[in-house]
Amino acid sequence: MDDNPLIEGEVDVLINKVNSVLESSKSFLRQLALVWNDLGLCEAQRQPRRDEFEKHLMKEHTELLSAMVEEEEKMKQKIIADVDEYKVELDNLCIEMKRTYEMPNEDLPLVTKAKFLKSKVDSLRTEKHERMKRLKRLAEMEIALCEILGEPTTIIPFYKSKELPTEDKLKDFLDIIQTMETRKTANQTTFFCYERKNNGTLVCTGDRTFKPKAAVHFGWRHNQVCVVSRKHGLPQ
Repeated sequence: MDDNPLIEGEVDVLINKVNSVLESSKSFLRQLALVWNDLGLCEAQRQPRRDEFEKHLMKEHTELLSAMVEEEEKMKQKIIADVDEYKVELDNLCIEMKRTYEMPNEDLPLVTKAKFLKSKVDSLRTEKHERMKRLKRLAEMEIALCEILGEPTTIIPFYKSKELPTEDKLKDFLDIIQTMETRKTANQTTFFCYERKNNGTLVCTGDRTFKPKAAVHFGWRHNQVCVVSRKHGLPQ
């Protein structure tokens, strides 16, 4: 038998609760005794009724307590399973995110330990989600800029790999975007439209400020210099 003082103290508290219930039941027991007395039951007739009373009381009492113990035990086992799952997920997240964490003290109460681990897991899940959102946004920005500048993508191959970026990687990608933005601004200039005459000479037919919305490639179409676009697409 476990002689843990905390457990013994809790047992004493529960016994007091039982005594309190019995005390509040005295009025019903008096009514029962009064009925037997009014019936004029002798001792031989009362004893089997007492035995029946005890049997019903013990049955209800045992079933109730047994159900409660079973329910509490199930809850304990679930929390133990949750703690194990949180530990596994936390280990995986830390490996993926290149992070470390300090395990909770093994002496912590089970409920407190589960709460601590869940908090850590939720925090890292959120951070992972936010990193992937930032990566997607940077990839979308790169697609638009590559279409304008006619340059190959740098971020998209990483995005396709589904790898989780580090904070340093995201900073590098942001630097790339900022550099491309600077080049885009510098490249916005005046374009001239030329038409090729039958003799092969080019004659300016007008001018306009041209801010391309696609990668710029020049070619001939219907005797005019044309801008042909090349599109990129963000992988799903």
